[in-house]
Amino acid sequence: MTEVMLKLILRDYRKFNMHAVRQLARTFNTSKTAMAYRLVEMVKGPCILAAYRKSGCVWHISSKSIGHQWWPQRVLDPQSNAYSILFNGFRDDATMSDLDADTWFDVPRADRIEIGEQSFRVHDDLIIAPLVASSERMLAD
Repeated sequence: MTEVMLKLILRDYRKFNMHAVRQLARTFNTSKTAMAYRLVEMVKGPCILAAYRKSGCVWHISSKSIGHQWWPQRVLDPQSNAYSILFNGFRDDATMSDLDADTWFDVPRADRIEIGEQSFRVHDDLIIAPLVASSERMLAD
């Protein structure tokens, strides 16, 4: 998944979402998690990838355009799709859902910002949550 090869293919995708992740994972014969991680490293758009177990956040990565104060909360909020998938056995998100950012972040006035979420299960006790920022307030200075 070299950057040069991905940049050429990425021109066909306008947004970071699971459709792009699934298609590119198939093309490069890799996991959705690995592809999503690589895309967050590369894309210019503001996005975050967070991995959670029932016990809490395992790891996360943010694109370079996300401000340093936007760290995902330690435990999943019951209002998040990721919580419903991990704890209640819901299916993976078929589309990007818009949620208040305070569902994911403990930052002042996050309840006034929308964020996109499209989570998927990796196995019984691990969920990956791709998050896409739609507000310039989340951008790095």
